Amino acid sequence: MSGEAEALSGKSSLVSHVLDAASATQPEETLDESWARLQRSSTAQRVDVSYEQSKIEDKSVAAQDARLARFGLGVELNESVGRKLVARRAFTEGSCVLKVEPFAAALLPRCRERRCAHCFCSIEAGKRKKCGGCGHVVYCGPACQKKDWKSHHRRECDGGPALSAALNNDETAVSDAILACRAARRMRKNDLRSRPVGEKGAIEDVQLMLKFCTNEDDSRARAIARHCVGADWCAEPEAELVQKLIKASGRNNFCRQDDVLDEVSALLSPVGALLNHSCYPTTCVAYDAQGRQCFIACRAINEGDEITHSYVDCGVPTEQRRERLRSIYGFDCACERCTAPWSLRDALLDGDEEGRSVSSQRLVRNERLRREAHETDGDEEAALLDEALAALGVCSETHVHRIQTQQARAECALGSERYDDALELFREVAELREKISAPLP
Repeated sequence: MSGEAEALSGKSSLVSHVLDAASATQPEETLDESWARLQRSSTAQRVDVSYEQSKIEDKSVAAQDARLARFGLGVELNESVGRKLVARRAFTEGSCVLKVEPFAAALLPRCRERRCAHCFCSIEAGKRKKCGGCGHVVYCGPACQKKDWKSHHRRECDGGPALSAALNNDETAVSDAILACRAARRMRKNDLRSRPVGEKGAIEDVQLMLKFCTNEDDSRARAIARHCVGADWCAEPEAELVQKLIKASGRNNFCRQDDVLDEVSALLSPVGALLNHSCYPTTCVAYDAQGRQCFIACRAINEGDEITHSYVDCGVPTEQRRERLRSIYGFDCACERCTAPWSLRDALLDGDEEGRSVSSQRLVRNERLRREAHETDGDEEAALLDEALAALGVCSETHVHRIQTQQARAECALGSERYDDALELFREVAELREKISAPLP
């Protein structure tokens, strides 16, 4: 596939179309100018905590609000959700609402053998340059290897394999450890006062994210941080910060996807984490060629509207979305999509061709076969997925199990380098998801 060696770009065609609009941002403001403008805004009376109150109670929130003013955005304090990101001007559908550089990024462990550890691009077999020290990561060439050594790998090379083994090669735990250690080293690198203005603001954004996280003890985060110290990925004085970053990761980190929605890397983005969840979001997230997060307006956004994106797959029935949000993020979603009468839309996701429920035996068999396929690869994986699809019988083409099975078949074809088949399957999945993501009635 010719696009494999190119830089990742998420929804690249859409991003390239809107980045010019994103560059036409407002000029930088001083903190006092920002407050004066916000107090004149027509939205000033529509928030639970006034701007003046938040200025007094938390000046770091005020400073973050001023930094976001150049995007036409602002931060407000809300009693129920903490912070929220709001529009200070109107945005048209398809425009780039926010473009931001992640604070830390790490290639997912499952991609280590086929993607560059520095630029994350896919590398053809036979052209992968393995690290001569740990043999744990590969690079697309000497340039990326040198850059990664300077930025991260000199600290991670010796202890990497041992840390992965200590964490039982659990992908989530390993990714959390990498991101937290990289973020902690960046925050501790030099005295904050001697850093450029942009770097100071980026570090303050992370500190503010941690401030709004729960203070409850987290034994998992503490254990991972202890292993990081043992692997010499962070120093003992940094362990507490690493633990806090790991604890915050579960509800704040992002997973970056490539053009065919294959998960590639984990990201720490404290500004992106400002966006609260909605199953009917105002934006979706994509990534440009430099790896920057681009939040694209899904529809017209008015001044004063909250900027949201979806934390979960919106293409599943309402109760499944809400249960996932409860179990992972700890809240009951009450967005307009969850509270609207969505029985007809949900019937598209969990019914047969006539809208009747599909038997639980068929669904259980489909899920079992997909799990078995996940543990294999190549022709065996493809055969199991074909069997999983057949197990669904006459369920509707937009049934969530059918879409998920088709997605798995597309990823299988991609992994087997059957690129034409993969492209056709991914197109089919995109068309089905478009059907179930139509605007609210």
